[in-house]
Amino acid sequence: MSKSDRGRAPCRSLAILALVLGAAGTPCRAHDQSKAGAGVPLPPLARSAGLYRPAPAPIVLTRADGKRTLLEDELAFDGPVVLNFVFTTCSTVCPIASRTLSEVPARLRRGEHVRMMSISLDPLNDTPAALRAYAAKFGAGPEWRFYTGSVDASAAAQRAFDLFRGDKMNHAAVTLVRPAGGRSWVRLEGFPSADQLVAELRGK
Repeated sequence: MSKSDRGRAPCRSLAILALVLGAAGTPCRAHDQSKAGAGVPLPPLARSAGLYRPAPAPIVLTRADGKRTLLEDELAFDGPVVLNFVFTTCSTVCPIASRTLSEVPARLRRGEHVRMMSISLDPLNDTPAALRAYAAKFGAGPEWRFYTGSVDASAAAQRAFDLFRGDKMNHAAVTLVRPAGGRSWVRLEGFPSADQLVAELRGK
């Protein structure tokens, strides 16, 4: 299966799943395959080494609070990082992944800090205001940052993580984790649970 086909498959197959779960607006336990709904199983989770290649030129992004920033500066956080790509009108992959990310902070121990990053695949429509509304929908706290920017900036960010598929509808269900201690990135293809994400963030 080509990378392009691999990216399209989740969007097609999860359209039914999103309807079953009501993922666009109601809480769901998308990672619990036994409760995925109506016999529609989630794809198996694949874990591999994540690829990150800094772009030749700085990637300028705009956060949901309107502040312009550089991807490199945001990644310079001295703790663990979890990152994905979403767009606010997505009704399949993104709501499921975002619901899981929303569950991560409650699972952290006292004193644990994490940076959660969601970068828009649809910067033409995902204005800072749209991202703020999306963040509020999932109860995002200050540790979870949302970013938009130019079309070129979004594409460059996707390429830096080997996730560029050319079209927002072709995006794959991928979450990237850089564990504590500045270790290499981990690539999770599929739908990890919040507990799995926390374990990865701790480097376990």
